[in-house]
Amino acid sequence: MQPDRRHHRSTQRGRALDFQLTACLRAGALDAIVLGDDDGLVVAAAGPSDTCAELAARGAAAGDACTFAIDGTRLHVIARGGLPDARRRELARAAAGAHRILAA
Repeated sequence: MQPDRRHHRSTQRGRALDFQLTACLRAGALDAIVLGDDDGLVVAAAGPSDTCAELAARGAAAGDACTFAIDGTRLHVIARGGLPDARRRELARAAAGAHRILAA
């Protein structure tokens, strides 16, 4: 049996998303990471609230981003800071985790 890597977990989707993004923020030494929708609204975030709001408002055009859809709604995970390879790795990890959490 493979041990569970997660230190924090929650059955509440919002809290689970916060845990996921915070873990990615720390692992990638990012300044901020946000899950936002096409309207520029923050769904979940880790990092300074003003930076996260700006990233969500600018959407995928804000920089490195991963986009996925849940029930026909496009969502974007956008990050700022960290080294490029770490940022891309954590964006992919955050998008996969967010998709898993929201699809449950």
